Amino acid sequence: MQEGIGCLKSLQKLYFLEADQNVVQELKMLKQLRKLGIKSVRREYGNALCAAIQEMNHLESLNIGAIATDEILDLD
Repeated sequence: MQEGIGCLKSLQKLYFLEADQNVVQELKMLKQLRKLGIKSVRREYGNALCAAIQEMNHLESLNIGAIATDEILDLD
């Protein structure tokens, strides 16, 4: 059996997800997501997170929280 959230390809809603490098990479496989809430995002995850979000053509709602109040996220 596969591990990780990447195997949930038909998933449409995912909230309160704690970010780490593996999770951010697996988000690329969740192309059916309509709602995503991810927290504890670090600056270094910015590029990979943006690439994953660009693959989500059905995304309607997005909530991103940084790991700390002084953490600046580059999400270009």
